[in-house]
Amino acid sequence: MLIPQKPDPQRQWEDHAAEIMQLLDRSLEHGVADTCVITGNSQGGHGALVIGARHPDRFERVLSVCPYADPPENGYGAGDWPFDARSALVAEIASGLRSTPVRITHGVDDDVVPPDHARGLLAAISAAGGDCRLELLPETGHDAWGETYSRADYAAWLLGIG
Repeated sequence: MLIPQKPDPQRQWEDHAAEIMQLLDRSLEHGVADTCVITGNSQGGHGALVIGARHPDRFERVLSVCPYADPPENGYGAGDWPFDARSALVAEIASGLRSTPVRITHGVDDDVVPPDHARGLLAAISAAGGDCRLELLPETGHDAWGETYSRADYAAWLLGIG
């Protein structure tokens, strides 16, 4: 398990993809794992989708919690942060993940990242022929990681046993 921390909160995870892939490669050189999955929450959920889409041959599954598609123009939590189904990044994510199983969870009451981003990502990946499933968590805000990562069904799915 690799748990990198993003060195610059103002930049997106995909800006650090080369370092992530180098870290992964160094770990795999030591025979640490045969399979790789990627997961993240919020900015990390966005990063898991983008990095997973750009390296579909490297990741067997993607679990994204409270993800967004395109970064916000007006800051996180801005009420006017619509999902843009026509964005180039959404098309890249959908195309890149059409052969990788994807699970997305999102809090219904998320006031940081609008749940419409998760709904839109589900629609885009599914329309591209991908295996994507979305679970909207009732009475949950942006802290959906607590429920998601504590559940045995998601742990089993990440491990390929469920």
